[in-house]
Amino acid sequence: MKKAQRFILAALCLLSITSCYRVQPNAGEESVLIYQPVLFGHGGVDDTPISTGSTWCVFSTEHKEFPITPITITEDFTNMIPSDNTPVSFSAYLKVQIIKGKTPELLKNFSADWYAHSLQASFRTMVRDRASAFKMFDLASKREISSQLEKDILKEIKDYAAQINIPIEIKQVSIGAITPPEQVLTETKNTAAQNQSILTQRD
Repeated sequence: MKKAQRFILAALCLLSITSCYRVQPNAGEESVLIYQPVLFGHGGVDDTPISTGSTWCVFSTEHKEFPITPITITEDFTNMIPSDNTPVSFSAYLKVQIIKGKTPELLKNFSADWYAHSLQASFRTMVRDRASAFKMFDLASKREISSQLEKDILKEIKDYAAQINIPIEIKQVSIGAITPPEQVLTETKNTAAQNQSILTQRD
């Protein structure tokens, strides 16, 4: 019986050694270890991320990489309705950075898909609500309106991130070129051409 126990123990030791693998994050990343006990013990997220060098892990341990350099997230808005009911399309850009050393907290409290789960819906609503207060022509032609939108949305999303205590630094909000539908652009060009023709005939 003792021989059998020693054999099983030796086999388990050999299995643990041969089933190890190395976790080595790339530059600008942190790796978070997630323990998955096979027979006994407690699992969960390791509170200390791996940011430099490498760590050997047993086969049951999972890991998740997070970028800790700034990233820019793009949200596209197609045919959004402003105050005069003439749809416009544009993209909004959210520049964020995960706080270094806080990736385990981010994973535990907000999941690996932290943006989709915790910020995306709120950010899109903020952009839509702010932009819909203006008319199509003003949105498309007045840069000062876009600049004000960027400032207002930046403050709002920063306040929201602080409220939910997500370990993310909100760095910038940018609004891309705002354009009306193609048919509106065509009508505007035709009208301008007609007005120019009338002026030319008068001369």
